Amino acid sequence: PAAQARQPLWMTDAQLSGLVDDIEENLKSEESDIEEQLIKLEQLVKLLLHGKFSAEQADYVCRHALPRTTSTVLKLRLPDSASPRVFAYLTCVLEAVVPLVRKTEHWEIVETVRVILTDAQAYHFYSTTAVATRPLAGGVGSGERAGAGREAGEGSGAETCRRVAAEEPLSADSGYDCSPSHDDCADEERACECFSPSEDVSHNYIRNVEHFHAVGGFDALIARITLSPLLNLTAVQMLIRPLLKVKEVLKKAVLQAHARRVEAALTFYVSALSDEMLKLEDRKSMGDLHKCLDVLFDHARLPDAVLILDRLRQALALKCLRTPNLEKRLHGLSEVKEMIALLLRKQEYLQSVERMERERAEREQQPHRGATPAQLLQMAQASPDKLVHW
Repeated sequence: PAAQARQPLWMTDAQLSGLVDDIEENLKSEESDIEEQLIKLEQLVKLLLHGKFSAEQADYVCRHALPRTTSTVLKLRLPDSASPRVFAYLTCVLEAVVPLVRKTEHWEIVETVRVILTDAQAYHFYSTTAVATRPLAGGVGSGERAGAGREAGEGSGAETCRRVAAEEPLSADSGYDCSPSHDDCADEERACECFSPSEDVSHNYIRNVEHFHAVGGFDALIARITLSPLLNLTAVQMLIRPLLKVKEVLKKAVLQAHARRVEAALTFYVSALSDEMLKLEDRKSMGDLHKCLDVLFDHARLPDAVLILDRLRQALALKCLRTPNLEKRLHGLSEVKEMIALLLRKQEYLQSVERMERERAEREQQPHRGATPAQLLQMAQASPDKLVHW
């Protein structure tokens, strides 16, 4: 690490910031060459993969530069002929996520994944009805404009990108490829549901979801939850958020499998949380994570979703009760009291349903069948005895 820290940076902070600003400005210009800007963005990803940025620069690229510029790319109105090139860039980013997320300092790349896997109305690349108003390449002289300003000087950010592309080509076994993928597969191998044209679901969006699933992107994000050093609860929520973005298009079985992995990862995560990490968390971060999991498990249609959420909530409350920090112990006590009140309300409701069913059977002179299996299951999960045993 000391030797790595002494390595000269490939560009200064000012050059990097200037390069990103130029790319974004050129992307918004109708006369610029989109191809050239996408190449520069791909080279930024390559520099990130090769560890050519300082920690602060990598954080800037992951948290701000790539999410911002990628969002701009998705908003462009381009002809159909440009779709393969844009898809190649998006594939480049999605495939880079898997090796990057394994590096504990680069997990913030998940923010770019969230952008790519968001089927937003403003993203014309995902629109099935958008009309192109701009060619892929600019007119005469656009290349000259693109090369002007900060990019023209020796040692500029753009020059650095070109230099590293020429000097350090990615090896075939690096697990990273910027070429378009041929991911058309049989229906039984697809991760997403099949949608008809009338359902207005973008083919480009489905291709990105399919490809990210195929390269193990979702599994890599979930696995990062358990890697050391552990992240805070807000970061964990960010790692889960891409799954929430695609929950409507994934097949039920695929979403359920990912939800089970999230459950296992979070069970380990809560047990491994240190007192110092727990001290930095607040009620809002815990509540937001609980809401995030509630949405995921509900859409996955897990039969024991309520029980899973209760177990995770109980484990976190118990962790708070055992910490030496007074504020967190009080929070844990408050959570336990809230769970007790909720369980008592559930039991009271189920008992009232049972009583109404019994009275109805008596009025109609029919035998009383008792509670349904689903109600009995809920009652078993909601029993105060269960909480006392815990």
